[in-house]
Amino acid sequence: MPVRTATPKCSCSPERVSPLPATPVGPVTGPVRRTDVGGPPEADDVAGESSATVRTRVHAAADRQHQRYAGVRWRRNGELPAAGLRRHVALDVAAESAWRQIIDRRALTGRGAAAIRRVARTLADLDGTADVGAEHLERAAMMRQDVP
Repeated sequence: MPVRTATPKCSCSPERVSPLPATPVGPVTGPVRRTDVGGPPEADDVAGESSATVRTRVHAAADRQHQRYAGVRWRRNGELPAAGLRRHVALDVAAESAWRQIIDRRALTGRGAAAIRRVARTLADLDGTADVGAEHLERAAMMRQDVP
């Protein structure tokens, strides 16, 4: 096995060896996750839902998605192609207006706007509502941490 020797000192100029930028320059290639979930609960906090209640809501939401996408090749809101948004995630006038405002306010790309609409559809499913409302779109937009 060859013996590894020390690497020679770099002779590049400081401009060439500059550090990476503090913020990403290119497109985000993976899922964006919300990480600021807050601190531990306080003594006077109201108790949240039980795990059993949440599990029931999640299963009901999954059932709604399964029924909605029967006969097509995707099964979950997250798999819905952008071309299917108008058909499967229809918005009323108020929700459409809220969605357009979110797009303009955050200068979203088409991909970012579609992602918010998919998450809003999931939030509506978890709430047990057939329609995606402005409140679902606002909550979905708040979950994105990659834009101000």
